[in-house]
Amino acid sequence: MTEAASNRGGSPAAKLLCLRAAEAAWNLSASHCNTDCKTYHKIRPLLRCLGLTAEPADQAAFFNSSMTEALHLGARDILVCGTSDTAMPELILAIADAASVPVRLHIVDVCQTPGELARRCIQPEPSSLRTETSDILCRAHADQFDVIVTHSLLGQFSPETRPALFAKWHQLLRPDGRVITVNRIKTFGEVRSYDNATAEALAHEVVKKYKDGKLNTNIAPEELHGAVMDYCENRASFAVSSTKQIMDLCTGAGLEILTLDAQKGKSRSAGLRGPALPDGATYCHLVARKPKNLQGH
Repeated sequence: MTEAASNRGGSPAAKLLCLRAAEAAWNLSASHCNTDCKTYHKIRPLLRCLGLTAEPADQAAFFNSSMTEALHLGARDILVCGTSDTAMPELILAIADAASVPVRLHIVDVCQTPGELARRCIQPEPSSLRTETSDILCRAHADQFDVIVTHSLLGQFSPETRPALFAKWHQLLRPDGRVITVNRIKTFGEVRSYDNATAEALAHEVVKKYKDGKLNTNIAPEELHGAVMDYCENRASFAVSSTKQIMDLCTGAGLEILTLDAQKGKSRSAGLRGPALPDGATYCHLVARKPKNLQGH
C-alpha cells in the first residue's frame, strides 16, 4: 500500500505527511520556485495543514467515483496538470491503491516545486512517478494519457487562454481518455484577490493556529505573518462564472461531457473569503471524454 493511501483522512499519519510537505515546501521555495510563485508554493501547503485552503479532498467523493470508474475502464497513465502541493497526487494514488490498480502518475507544473515535493514526501515507487517542469500550453511531448486530473486550475488561466488549455487537453488524451476536474464558480468579478483587511485577518488566523500548536515547525511567528501577507498580495485568480463557460470550452475543444454539475463546497475558513479559501463557495464538477473517433482536433 502506498503511503498516500494508508494516510487517507485525518489520521495522525496523514497529518504528519501534510506537515512534512509543508516544511519541505517552505524550504524548497527559495531555490526551486520561479519568482512569481515563490510565496504561493511556500504558503499553500502550510494553509492546508491548518485547514485554511480548499483542496481536492474537499471533493473526495467526486474524485473517487470518477477516477475509480476510469481505472476500471483501463486507465493507467494519469496526468496531474498543475498542482500547488502534494494534495492531488496523494488523493489519486490513494484512489488507485484502494482500487488495487497500479498507475503511472505524471505531474506537470510550470514550477518544479510540486514535483519535488511529491518525490520527497509521498515517496511512491520510482517507476510510477514522473515529474516535468513545463508550461502545459507549450508542452511538445507526443505522449498521451488516459486521464487528466486537475483541481481549481482554470482560475490560473485567463478566459482568453482557456480554449487553448482545453485544446491541449484534447491533444494529450488518448481516444476515450477523460478530463476530471473541479473548479470554483465565482459570480462576483472577473479577477479575485485579497483585500488588505482579509489578508491581515488570514495572517492573524494562521499565526494564532500556529501559536496554538496546530503547526509544529520552527518558523518565527513574525516571519510566518509576513509570508502570508506576501502570499495574499501576489495571489489572484480569474473567475469561472458559470458551468456554461466550461460546457462551451469542452464543446470548442471536441470533448464530450459525461458529468457537469455544481455543488457547494465545505466551509471552514473562520468567516474569511478569498482565493482558495474553503468558504463554502460553489464548485463545478466536470468529467469529459475524448471521443474514440476523433484522433486530433
